[in-house]
Amino acid sequence: MQQTTTHAKKLQSIDNSVQQCIYHFKFLQAIPLEGGASYKEISAKVGLSEPQVKAIVRQSATNRVLREDSPEHVVHTASSALLLRNRVMMDWYGHCVEEMFPAGAKLAEALEKYQGTTAAENSAFGLAFNTRDPIYKFLEQYPDRQARFFGAMEGVGKDYGHSLEHVVNGYPWVELGDATVVDVSILLSV
Repeated sequence: MQQTTTHAKKLQSIDNSVQQCIYHFKFLQAIPLEGGASYKEISAKVGLSEPQVKAIVRQSATNRVLREDSPEHVVHTASSALLLRNRVMMDWYGHCVEEMFPAGAKLAEALEKYQGTTAAENSAFGLAFNTRDPIYKFLEQYPDRQARFFGAMEGVGKDYGHSLEHVVNGYPWVELGDATVVDVSILLSV
């Protein structure tokens, strides 16, 4: 069981890295929605070698983001097409791979370094981006990142799977009595 869990975590890390490459190098924009593109064409547009492009696309295909329709040709899947057609979903995807993935990779380090603190400047996000600013202050300094974050929040707000209804109705809050509930997600800034 331990070996299976470790293997799954390694694969998830690879998947996250590959999705970050897909976003960062604009793979999705390099492939027409209709007809697809060859590896050679994608390589020329994203600035990576064909073997690198193949490795990234093939790993991404395991998560149903892009697929080969022939050995040297790539087409969009429903997931990748949705990202291209829906700006807020692309913003959500971008925010996850460009901000949250690097921050998540620093969570253990932050917990160890800042044991017990709740100060917003002591966060995994801060370690990942070499800043003492809380995430929102950091984003103010980078208008493109901030715009992507706002788009991501708009997209998440429209997704039923992320609806606050699940928080409200999914826990017996009444059983807490007269209690204070704290949202720790902002404290972790991950």
